[in-house]
Amino acid sequence: MSEENSCQAYTPCWVTDQLAVGCAPMSHTQLDSLKAQGIDGIINLCGEFCDLHEIEQGAGFEVYYLPLEDEEA
Repeated sequence: MSEENSCQAYTPCWVTDQLAVGCAPMSHTQLDSLKAQGIDGIINLCGEFCDLHEIEQGAGFEVYYLPLEDEEA
């Protein structure tokens, strides 16, 4: 983890310069951290959190909601 990333509330794993992966952000602090890192879109696969995509949209993200059950991807 770099010095820059050590203070972030949410640190995604970057696959490419344009694509990152990570667990579901579970707080407004984590959503704010994603925004501060320049992330503006989320592909939400969380079938178990039925309102998370609405919270993400409300926080200003472009969200694509494709719910999957755990262990089914």
